[in-house]
Amino acid sequence: LDDDSVDLSNLQRQILFSVDDLNGKKARVAAEALSGLNPDTELVSIVDRLTATNAVGLIKGWDLVIDGSDNFATRYVVNDACVLAGTTLVTGSIYQFEGQITVVCPPEGPCYRCIFPAPPAEQAPCHAAGVLASLPGVVGTILATEALKLAIGAESSLVGRLLLVDMLDTSFRSVHVTRDVECALCGNKPSISHPTAVALCRDETD
Repeated sequence: LDDDSVDLSNLQRQILFSVDDLNGKKARVAAEALSGLNPDTELVSIVDRLTATNAVGLIKGWDLVIDGSDNFATRYVVNDACVLAGTTLVTGSIYQFEGQITVVCPPEGPCYRCIFPAPPAEQAPCHAAGVLASLPGVVGTILATEALKLAIGAESSLVGRLLLVDMLDTSFRSVHVTRDVECALCGNKPSISHPTAVALCRDETD
């Protein structure tokens, strides 16, 4: 699911794309590349932007969602939609040299809003912050590993834990996180009934 197109700046960190794919829709190009690796797989590419309006409809019915979105607003929408739809979420984010991964599966553990009730303070415009080229591969591999573990029913997962990755000093740290009983989404008295975006990114001119 993505409505974006392949850009030259993507090629240093997104291995499914090549120069021949420039300006092609990412969802379609990725599906074609994966189908080439294994034509026996059934792939569905959706060229669309996930919004607070369409999120639940797009997510409902799937067993698992993997979120690698590049902004907080979308992460909150995905989290909300997954919790409301009862769909397990494997989510990861990256920023410069750092990454974070967790699994959202209430009521077994906290949702994204429990961990981040409000988005962290912004340090730079999201599109200008930059990222170490190898970091998406590291975080993406962990996301895929968590998804596979859930698919096979492995007992251990990142539910209730936030994995912090720092490639500047090559360290991995697991932090215990708990469900917030006062969470507006998954707490004992939830007040959120529809996915809600949380703005973070500012324009460079602001």
